[in-house]
Amino acid sequence: MSNHFQTQKNSLPRSWAIICLLNLLLTALVGLAMRYKIVFPLPVMDQANALHAHANFVFSGWVGLTLFSSMVAFVLPEHRAERGIYRFAFYFIEITALAMLTSFLAEGYGLVSISLAILSALAGILFVALIWKDLSHADTPSAVKLFLRGAMLWYLLSVPGTLLLIYFNISGKGSPIEIRAAFYFFLHFQYNGWFTFGIFGLLLSWLHTIHRSWHTNMVRIIFWLLTIGLVPGYFLSILAFYPHSWAEIPSIISVITSFIAAVMLFIVMIRLYPKIRARIPWVPSLLWQIATLSFFLKTIMQAATLIPSLAAFAFSFRPLVIGFLHLTFLCFITFFLIGYLLYFRQLRIKNNRVAGGGLLLFVACVLLSEAALFAHSLFAFIGIYKAFFTKLTFWITVGIFLGLLLFVTGQLFHVKRRIPGPGRN
Repeated sequence: MSNHFQTQKNSLPRSWAIICLLNLLLTALVGLAMRYKIVFPLPVMDQANALHAHANFVFSGWVGLTLFSSMVAFVLPEHRAERGIYRFAFYFIEITALAMLTSFLAEGYGLVSISLAILSALAGILFVALIWKDLSHADTPSAVKLFLRGAMLWYLLSVPGTLLLIYFNISGKGSPIEIRAAFYFFLHFQYNGWFTFGIFGLLLSWLHTIHRSWHTNMVRIIFWLLTIGLVPGYFLSILAFYPHSWAEIPSIISVITSFIAAVMLFIVMIRLYPKIRARIPWVPSLLWQIATLSFFLKTIMQAATLIPSLAAFAFSFRPLVIGFLHLTFLCFITFFLIGYLLYFRQLRIKNNRVAGGGLLLFVACVLLSEAALFAHSLFAFIGIYKAFFTKLTFWITVGIFLGLLLFVTGQLFHVKRRIPGPGRN
């Protein structure tokens, strides 16, 4: 094993990675139920309540919890990461996320679910406070710390979007446009802020552990370009509500800065790739390549919403909205995180046919789902509506769930408390 691998001594309690993956499986189960209800009757479930449960749980129970715990395990020094307060914060988020999932399914925005949503946000804020302080002790470049601190700041900024949604649902005062604007505010600073900056921070921190001499100045420029574009980027989400108005100017700024940053990041990765390709097992490598491509496709699609006709269609046609969100959440974020946990051997597929077959089925069905959603959207945009896409997407979603179920089942056969350091899968 390479000496570079030996420098990474921290690891998650492996049960944490499996708990996060189980949360992803629960998210997929709710998504499958929602797809089922579109095609077949399911009177026991309210679709709007399920949507709220699905969205809130995936943010807190899967992506947020995995990002926070990965920052603790693979960025912070071991003597800081081992503190019991981090275990408390982890299970605080996990318990509130599970309770929030149940309450949203049962009542939608009610007293219990709202209280749990606030508790979940407080748990996230606790993680931010702890990691922010301990990050000063981490042996990672200041340019990488910029991404990690930036990610946590965007997490904090997304919280008012949740509070505004809660207020609108309690008071009944928000107009449909105001409610959507609040929802997109939360989505934007979660997806494009907290999730994206967090992933880049983990990626760049890992690059530093295996290749100490790299493009620090360029990374700083990438950070500031993404940061400059993030706040005005919110207006891309509301262009359909305010066409040909003041919202276009910040949207154009965001598109330009994001595109330049994406190109520069691609250049950094291309330059470093010959030095790192032999050190990445092929499965994490494949997942990260798909994630990279998905990030660029996401950037291009966001830029396309500057065209008024496309913006109006994009935000009104549900399959396209879902396709874009899943492109970001599944193909970019989830594939990266699974690859990351596989690389650090927190998840296993080596000598594990059930897990390996499940992962293959999951990835294939996610890509098929994206193809079906975007094909459905393209046909609808040119005025051709095909009802079979709805059933097709449901059956593909069955495959997504079964793939994840097999992948999780395979992990449960190999549970150990800790697995030291990264290696081949």
